Amino acid sequence: MYNIFIVILSNLLLLYFFSFLAPRLNLVDSPNYRKLHKGNIPLIGGFCTYLSMIFLSFFYSFSYEINLILYSSGIILFLGLIDDSKQIGVTIRLTAQVITSLIVINGGLSIVDLGEYHIFDPFNLGVLGYLLTCVAVLALTNGINFIDGIDGLASGLIIISLFSIYAYSYYEGNLNDIEIVVFLIATILVFFVFNLELFFLKKIFLGDSGSTTLGFILGFLLIYFTHPDHRNFHPVLAAWCVSLPIYDLFAITIRRLYRRINPFKPDRRHIHHLLLDKKITPRKVLIIILLSSLILNIIGGFIYFLLGPLESLISFVLFMLIYLIMSFTIIKKI
Repeated sequence: MYNIFIVILSNLLLLYFFSFLAPRLNLVDSPNYRKLHKGNIPLIGGFCTYLSMIFLSFFYSFSYEINLILYSSGIILFLGLIDDSKQIGVTIRLTAQVITSLIVINGGLSIVDLGEYHIFDPFNLGVLGYLLTCVAVLALTNGINFIDGIDGLASGLIIISLFSIYAYSYYEGNLNDIEIVVFLIATILVFFVFNLELFFLKKIFLGDSGSTTLGFILGFLLIYFTHPDHRNFHPVLAAWCVSLPIYDLFAITIRRLYRRINPFKPDRRHIHHLLLDKKITPRKVLIIILLSSLILNIIGGFIYFLLGPLESLISFVLFMLIYLIMSFTIIKKI
C-alpha cells in the first residue's frame, strides 16, 4: 500500500505542476478537423505517468527485465514529447521504437516460443523470435496510439489490459512480479480521472508521447509475463489482453491498404470515429468500447481455461475477422 500511495501522489503532483508548465513547453493540443475538443489541452499525461513510475523505481526493487523496459521506454517518451511539441514525423518515431525494442531484446527479453497447442509442443523461435518481438511491440505501440481519439479511451483500454494480465496470472496461480501491473493501474487511473475531467479536475491528454510509451511498456510486459523463464500465463492469453486494440489496428490497416492510403496517415475510420459518426455521444462511445474490450478479454479467458489454447487461438482469429466485417458494414451504412 505504501508504494501505491507513492505512485498515486507523485503522479497527482506532477500532473498539477506540468499542466501549468505545458503551454511554455508547447506541449498543448489545439482543436482541428479531427480534434473536436475545446481550447488548448496539456499533452503531459503520459509524461507524468511515466515519471511517477520512474520515481517509484527508486523505492521499489523491480526485476532487471522490468527496469530495462521502464528505463528504455524513456527514449520513446523523449522523442514523443518532441513530436508533440514540434511534429518530427512518423519515420523518426518508428525508428526510435525499433531501436528501443532492439535495446530491450539485446538486454535478454524477447518472444522465445508461442506456447503449447495440443498438436505441437513449444519450440524455440530463435532469431525469428527477435523479429516477431519487434513486429508485435511496434504493432501494439502504434495500435494504442491510433485508438487514442476520445477522452479516456487509450488509458481505459490499457487499464483493462493490465487487469487482464492480473486476472490471467491469478487464475493460472502465478503472480510473479505482478506488482508492476498494480502500480501501473494505480498511476494510469490518476490520469484517467483528469482526462475525463472527473471531480472538476482540469482536462489533460496523454499525448502521442504517452500513448506510444505506455503501449510499448504494455507490449514488453506481455512478453515478460509469457516468457518461459517467468511465465505467468500462456502466450495466447497475451493476445487476448489487447484484443480490441489489435482488432482495430488490423481493421484500419486493411482498410487503408485497400484504399491505397499510407497506414500511418491519420483519418476518421477508427472504431470510435465510426460510432461517433452514428451520432453516439463520446461518453457512450467510451463505455461501449471499454465494455466490448472487457467482454472480449473475459471470453478469451473462458475459452482458454475451458477448452484450451488451440481453441482460444482459433477463436481470437475468428473474432478478428468478425470485427473486420462489422467495421466495413458500419462504414457502408454511414
